[in-house]
Amino acid sequence: MKQKLNKAGKMQNYDSKGRYAKNSPIEPAKPFISKKEKYLRRLQARDEVLINRAAKSNDPLLFEVAYSLIKEFPGKVTKINEYLIDKLTKKSFEQDIVMCRAIIEIKSGTAQKCEKQFLIQKRIAESLNKKHIVFAPNISFSRQKEYERCGIHIEKSLKNLVEYLKGLLKWKILFY
Repeated sequence: MKQKLNKAGKMQNYDSKGRYAKNSPIEPAKPFISKKEKYLRRLQARDEVLINRAAKSNDPLLFEVAYSLIKEFPGKVTKINEYLIDKLTKKSFEQDIVMCRAIIEIKSGTAQKCEKQFLIQKRIAESLNKKHIVFAPNISFSRQKEYERCGIHIEKSLKNLVEYLKGLLKWKILFY
Protein backbone atom coordinates (compact mmCIF):
# COMPACT_ATOMS: atom_id res chain seq x y z
CA MET A 1 0.00 0.00 0.00
CA LYS A 2 1.10 3.46 -0.79
CA GLN A 3 1.22 6.06 1.90
CA LYS A 4 0.45 9.75 1.48
CA LEU A 5 0.21 12.72 3.79
CA ASN A 6 -3.32 13.77 4.69
CA LYS A 7 -4.44 17.30 5.50
CA ALA A 8 -3.39 16.94 9.13
CA GLY A 9 0.10 15.91 8.08
CA LYS A 10 -0.26 12.24 9.07
CA MET A 11 0.61 9.34 6.84
CA GLN A 12 -2.39 7.38 5.53
CA ASN A 13 -2.59 4.17 3.54
CA TYR A 14 -4.05 4.11 0.04
CA ASP A 15 -4.63 1.10 -2.16
CA SER A 16 -3.45 0.82 -5.78
CA LYS A 17 -6.50 2.72 -7.08
CA GLY A 18 -5.97 5.65 -4.74
CA ARG A 19 -8.78 4.81 -2.33
CA TYR A 20 -8.33 5.43 1.36
CA ALA A 21 -7.55 2.34 3.43
CA LYS A 22 -7.79 2.29 7.21
CA ASN A 23 -4.61 2.64 9.19
CA SER A 24 -4.60 -0.91 10.46
CA PRO A 25 -1.45 -2.51 11.70
CA ILE A 26 0.11 -5.05 9.42
CA GLU A 27 -0.66 -8.54 10.63
CA PRO A 28 2.42 -10.61 11.31
CA ALA A 29 2.85 -13.88 9.49
CA LYS A 30 1.24 -16.85 11.22
CA PRO A 31 3.77 -18.72 13.30
CA PHE A 32 4.66 -22.30 12.54
CA ILE A 33 2.36 -24.78 14.28
CA SER A 34 4.09 -27.95 15.37
CA LYS A 35 2.64 -31.42 14.82
CA LYS A 36 2.22 -31.84 18.57
CA GLU A 37 0.19 -28.64 18.82
CA LYS A 38 -2.01 -29.70 15.89
CA TYR A 39 -2.54 -33.07 17.56
CA LEU A 40 -3.49 -31.43 20.86
CA ARG A 41 -5.95 -29.12 19.08
CA ARG A 42 -7.58 -32.11 17.37
CA LEU A 43 -7.85 -33.93 20.70
CA GLN A 44 -9.44 -30.88 22.30
CA ALA A 45 -11.96 -30.56 19.47
CA ARG A 46 -12.81 -34.28 19.68
CA ASP A 47 -13.24 -34.06 23.45
CA GLU A 48 -15.64 -31.12 23.02
CA VAL A 49 -17.72 -33.17 20.55
CA LEU A 50 -17.83 -36.07 23.02
CA ILE A 51 -18.90 -33.77 25.87
CA ASN A 52 -21.71 -32.36 23.70
CA ARG A 53 -22.81 -35.88 22.79
CA ALA A 54 -22.90 -36.86 26.46
CA ALA A 55 -24.89 -33.73 27.31
CA LYS A 56 -27.59 -34.73 24.79
CA SER A 57 -27.94 -38.23 26.27
CA ASN A 58 -31.03 -39.34 28.18
CA ASP A 59 -28.94 -40.85 30.99
CA PRO A 60 -28.52 -38.21 33.73
CA LEU A 61 -25.22 -39.61 35.03
CA LEU A 62 -23.54 -40.00 31.64
CA PHE A 63 -22.64 -36.33 31.25
CA GLU A 64 -21.17 -36.05 34.74
CA VAL A 65 -19.04 -39.19 34.39
CA ALA A 66 -17.97 -38.49 30.81
CA TYR A 67 -17.00 -34.90 31.62
CA SER A 68 -14.86 -35.91 34.59
CA LEU A 69 -13.15 -38.73 32.65
CA ILE A 70 -12.43 -36.50 29.65
CA LYS A 71 -10.93 -33.84 31.93
CA GLU A 72 -8.94 -36.42 33.91
CA PHE A 73 -7.74 -38.44 30.89
CA PRO A 74 -7.69 -36.07 27.87
CA GLY A 75 -7.71 -37.92 24.57
CA LYS A 76 -8.33 -41.35 26.13
CA VAL A 77 -12.14 -41.36 25.82
CA THR A 78 -12.83 -42.41 22.23
CA LYS A 79 -16.60 -42.87 22.00
CA ILE A 80 -19.80 -42.19 23.92
CA ASN A 81 -23.06 -44.15 23.47
CA GLU A 82 -21.43 -46.54 21.02
CA TYR A 83 -23.25 -49.63 19.79
CA LEU A 84 -21.07 -52.75 19.75
CA ILE A 85 -22.14 -56.07 18.24
CA ASP A 86 -21.80 -59.39 20.06
CA LYS A 87 -20.15 -61.77 17.58
CA LEU A 88 -21.87 -64.85 19.01
CA THR A 89 -25.48 -63.66 19.18
CA LYS A 90 -25.24 -60.91 16.51
CA LYS A 91 -27.07 -58.50 18.84
CA SER A 92 -25.96 -54.95 19.42
CA PHE A 93 -25.50 -53.45 22.87
CA GLU A 94 -24.99 -49.83 23.78
CA GLN A 95 -21.75 -49.07 25.58
CA ASP A 96 -21.90 -45.78 27.46
CA ILE A 97 -18.22 -44.76 27.50
CA VAL A 98 -15.55 -46.42 25.38
CA MET A 99 -11.95 -45.62 26.29
CA CYS A 100 -8.72 -46.80 24.67
CA ARG A 101 -8.54 -49.94 26.78
CA ALA A 102 -11.75 -49.90 28.85
CA ILE A 103 -15.52 -49.89 28.40
CA ILE A 104 -17.59 -48.24 31.13
CA GLU A 105 -21.28 -49.03 31.55
CA ILE A 106 -23.26 -46.50 33.60
CA LYS A 107 -26.37 -47.52 35.54
CA SER A 108 -28.21 -44.65 37.23
CA GLY A 109 -30.86 -46.94 38.81
CA THR A 110 -30.49 -49.84 41.19
CA ALA A 111 -29.17 -52.15 38.41
CA GLN A 112 -31.52 -55.01 39.21
CA LYS A 113 -31.74 -57.95 36.78
CA CYS A 114 -28.79 -56.71 34.72
CA GLU A 115 -26.49 -59.68 35.28
CA LYS A 116 -27.08 -61.18 31.83
CA GLN A 117 -26.56 -57.81 30.13
CA PHE A 118 -23.36 -57.18 32.11
CA LEU A 119 -21.98 -60.64 31.28
CA ILE A 120 -22.65 -60.18 27.56
CA GLN A 121 -21.07 -56.72 27.61
CA LYS A 122 -18.09 -58.12 29.51
CA ARG A 123 -17.67 -60.79 26.83
CA ILE A 124 -17.81 -58.10 24.11
CA ALA A 125 -15.22 -56.00 25.96
CA GLU A 126 -12.90 -58.96 26.43
CA SER A 127 -13.20 -59.87 22.74
CA LEU A 128 -12.00 -56.33 21.98
CA ASN A 129 -9.18 -56.71 24.56
CA LYS A 130 -10.70 -54.06 26.84
CA LYS A 131 -11.53 -53.97 30.54
CA HIS A 132 -15.28 -53.87 31.40
CA ILE A 133 -16.29 -51.61 34.31
CA VAL A 134 -19.79 -50.86 35.62
CA PHE A 135 -20.45 -47.53 37.34
CA ALA A 136 -23.59 -47.85 39.49
CA PRO A 137 -23.78 -45.41 42.43
CA ASN A 138 -27.24 -46.55 43.60
CA ILE A 139 -26.60 -50.30 43.63
CA SER A 140 -27.16 -52.18 46.88
CA PHE A 141 -24.26 -53.84 48.67
CA SER A 142 -25.70 -57.34 48.27
CA ARG A 143 -26.35 -56.83 44.55
CA GLN A 144 -22.80 -55.49 44.11
CA LYS A 145 -21.30 -58.59 45.81
CA GLU A 146 -23.50 -60.82 43.66
CA TYR A 147 -22.26 -59.20 40.45
CA GLU A 148 -18.64 -59.22 41.62
CA ARG A 149 -18.91 -62.99 42.23
CA CYS A 150 -19.77 -63.30 38.53
CA GLY A 151 -16.61 -61.38 37.59
CA ILE A 152 -18.19 -57.99 36.92
CA HIS A 153 -16.18 -55.05 38.29
CA ILE A 154 -18.49 -52.44 39.87
CA GLU A 155 -17.59 -48.96 41.14
CA LYS A 156 -20.03 -46.94 43.27
CA SER A 157 -18.38 -43.51 43.36
CA LEU A 158 -16.86 -41.36 40.66
CA LYS A 159 -13.74 -40.80 42.75
CA ASN A 160 -13.17 -44.55 43.08
CA LEU A 161 -13.73 -45.00 39.33
CA VAL A 162 -11.08 -42.39 38.49
CA GLU A 163 -8.67 -43.91 41.03
CA TYR A 164 -9.24 -47.39 39.58
CA LEU A 165 -8.52 -46.10 36.05
CA LYS A 166 -5.40 -44.31 37.33
CA GLY A 167 -4.27 -47.59 38.89
CA LEU A 168 -4.70 -49.32 35.55
CA LEU A 169 -2.75 -46.48 33.96
CA LYS A 170 0.02 -46.89 36.50
CA TRP A 171 0.43 -50.54 35.58
CA LYS A 172 0.03 -49.75 31.86
CA ILE A 173 -2.95 -52.07 31.58
CA LEU A 174 -5.45 -49.45 30.43
CA PHE A 175 -3.41 -47.38 27.97
CA TYR A 176 -0.47 -48.10 25.73
